Amino acid sequence: MKKILLCIALAALGLSAACSQGGPAASPTPAVETERPTPGPTQEWVLQEITVEGDTVTVSLSVFVGIAVRVRLDGQEATRVDQELPTLDYVFEKVAPGEHSIEIRDVVGFREMASVTVPESSPDAGGTPDWLTEWLDDLESGREENPPQSITQYEYGGETVYYVVKACCDQFSDLLNAEGILIGHPDRGITGQGDGRTSFLPYAREGIEIWPIP
Repeated sequence: MKKILLCIALAALGLSAACSQGGPAASPTPAVETERPTPGPTQEWVLQEITVEGDTVTVSLSVFVGIAVRVRLDGQEATRVDQELPTLDYVFEKVAPGEHSIEIRDVVGFREMASVTVPESSPDAGGTPDWLTEWLDDLESGREENPPQSITQYEYGGETVYYVVKACCDQFSDLLNAEGILIGHPDRGITGQGDGRTSFLPYAREGIEIWPIP
């Protein structure tokens, strides 16, 4: 009887071992691959600063790669672009006084808007208005196609004026105020009397010759 029980126990033990070792292995769960998003473009430029000097506006960008960037002021292209990589200076010249919008856009769609205010021209520390300084620069460099014979500064009616004599005696002379706005034609012309309405006698006053540069 003991031998029979022992045989049954050994058989049960063997069956248990066989089940634990020889059974079919569980199939692994297949890994699910997730779709990686395609990286988008990055902005390769940064607006550094916007500066105003007289009627000249300069927009400075730091550009990290050779990407095409367009800068416009009131929809207009820059007068020139100065490159000293990684900095690009977009220069707008002869900008009118007032507030202006600036748009910066690259070829991949990045865009930035800004605004700038150009102040009214005012005399500098030496008393010469910005418009006259630029005119004298053009005259001295030969960029002026029809240079005047002379420009003289006077005090008239409590303000500074500029008496401009043209190269030809048949042309009217011009009297300009401190902002460069025409007051009238004091003399010269065909009759030598000017427009007949501007009562300014330059020869009876002491002036300062502005052009030709003394």
